[in-house]
Amino acid sequence: MRKIILYNSDNIKTEVEWVLDSIWGMITSNGYKKSDFAVVCCDDNSLMTYRRQFLKRGLSLREPGEVILPDQPIVREVMKIIRIFRDPYDDEALRKIMWYFGRIESERIEMILWHARMKGVTPCDALQEYIDSLPTSSLRSEGRMLLRVLKKKHTGIESCMMLLVNCNFYRRLRMDGEDDPEGTKRYYLDRLMKTVRGFDEKYHKLDVSIGERIRRFESYLWDQSERQQKDSVLLTTINKPLERDYFIVFVMGAIEQTDFANQKRSLLNRRNLYETLQRSKMTPYVTYYKAKEMEGYYVPCKPSRIIDEIPESLKKWTL
Repeated sequence: MRKIILYNSDNIKTEVEWVLDSIWGMITSNGYKKSDFAVVCCDDNSLMTYRRQFLKRGLSLREPGEVILPDQPIVREVMKIIRIFRDPYDDEALRKIMWYFGRIESERIEMILWHARMKGVTPCDALQEYIDSLPTSSLRSEGRMLLRVLKKKHTGIESCMMLLVNCNFYRRLRMDGEDDPEGTKRYYLDRLMKTVRGFDEKYHKLDVSIGERIRRFESYLWDQSERQQKDSVLLTTINKPLERDYFIVFVMGAIEQTDFANQKRSLLNRRNLYETLQRSKMTPYVTYYKAKEMEGYYVPCKPSRIIDEIPESLKKWTL
């Protein structure tokens, strides 16, 4: 069996920085692609921390079975909303806007849309009448801001997206139906906004209507997401064994407290870790940290006992 490179860091942040430097170095000097790497976290509780740290440094990630960006429920919801800029008579888009605006009852929404059809006006004009009848000045003020955004002549999709920020849609979208303690909705909304800015920068000279621009953005979003899915580092946990071989496999967070909390899990993780190391075509890496931050304090961590079980002849320590 090939040697295993071991690295001991002071904390998670320095561990992530070392792994990132190693990945970027191999991509730059050896011509590897991001899809050649797999990062396996032994500590399930630190998975979100690893993800945030990697994304801060600009490393694109994917997870096993991950749904691509346009298929994420929160992104589909946003795209349905901004279609109102393509078609002012899009009832479905306006229903969602009215629902997020003031949690208007569905019967009330249908009544407003029915009046709009009867009078031959756009749903936005019908919404104007409803907003003018709201009981508090703060709701009327927010509603008028919403209408200004809807009726404005937009030149880029990002200005349409500001609807989500200016009218508190961003917060309501993230909190709709359930809390978002892990920040999943916020993560995908931020990724969507980043894609929007990239599109507007690339096609800022495109002389088409905002409706046509949104239509083209929808295709651009799918193309970019599929391309990113193919060229990204796999991020997974030790509980989900790798399905195929990778050129380089990093096993991170190999500490005693989380990996081997009980004998049954210890045996399972030993087996999974052994299989994970076998999935690396080149030299695999195992990293761990000396201390973990919990509630503002640093708690000492011991290396996983699996490290002691690796024969000394196969270990190669790095600084």
